[in-house]
Amino acid sequence: MLSCDIISTIGDTPLVPLKVLNPANAAQVYHLTLTMPENMSGERVRLLRSLGAEMLLTPAKVGMAGAIVRAKELCSDSNYRMTNQFNNPANVEAHYLTTGPEIFKDLPDIDAFVAGIGTGGTITGVGRYLK
Repeated sequence: MLSCDIISTIGDTPLVPLKVLNPANAAQVYHLTLTMPENMSGERVRLLRSLGAEMLLTPAKVGMAGAIVRAKELCSDSNYRMTNQFNNPANVEAHYLTTGPEIFKDLPDIDAFVAGIGTGGTITGVGRYLK
C-alpha cells in the first residue's frame, strides 16, 4: 500500500519533495497531498498542482495553524505520513548542508543575509552555516 505525504506548506520547501516524488522521476508512484491556507498565492497553488500535488486549502482565517491541524487529521489514517517541516530538524539541516555553502561559495565576503520567515528553516540553517 502506498502512503501519502502530507505537508503543511509555506515557502518553496515542497518543491524538493515534488521533484523527488513526481511519477515521471520516481521508480514508484507516490501521491502527495499539501495543505495550506487558501490565502496563499494562486501562483504557488497552480505550480504545485501542475507538478502533481493534490492541494487541500484551509480557511484563511485559521492561518497556517489550520493547515497543520488539517494535515494532522489526515494523518490519523495510516495511509498518510506528515513530514512536519515546522518541527523537522531535517528542514534546518537541508539549508545548513546546501543553501548555506552555496551562498558562501558565491559570496565568501558576505556582510549580511536576509531571509523571509516561514518555517524558519532557511534562516536558521543558513545562519548557522555562515556563522
